[in-house]
Amino acid sequence: MKIIKLRYPLKILLLVAAVLTSMHASASHTIIVVANVDAPIKLSKSEVKTLFLGGSASYDLKAFGLIRAEENTSRALFNARIIGMTEARIESYWAQMRFSGRRVPIKEFDNVEKLLQYLSENKGTAGYVSEGIKLNENLRVIYRDEN
Repeated sequence: MKIIKLRYPLKILLLVAAVLTSMHASASHTIIVVANVDAPIKLSKSEVKTLFLGGSASYDLKAFGLIRAEENTSRALFNARIIGMTEARIESYWAQMRFSGRRVPIKEFDNVEKLLQYLSENKGTAGYVSEGIKLNENLRVIYRDEN
């Protein structure tokens, strides 16, 4: 019987543990879309995607805000689960929309507090955050990712 000797057994074990931990964290991480609207509304996943990509929503929602990619792990989950595109593909889409003048780009903020402040001060705006973030009283949850 031949014994297989691994070169870096501890590194491999740590890598596997890190991957499994991140998979569990992303699976249990819930994204919510909140909006500054008067009446309670619930959007479907496809309506959230349409709104995010600059299309017209069935409600009076006119702008979408988000936190910069390097500051926010929720962004990758939102892109994958709801939008179904990679960050690179989304950046390419928005570059095309800006260049052609067909869409107004999404507003980006440095942190959650600035995003929530913008949403609170501007009627008809929406954005996504991690569930558990304390929301201002005039913001309503309009979509919850149940993944």
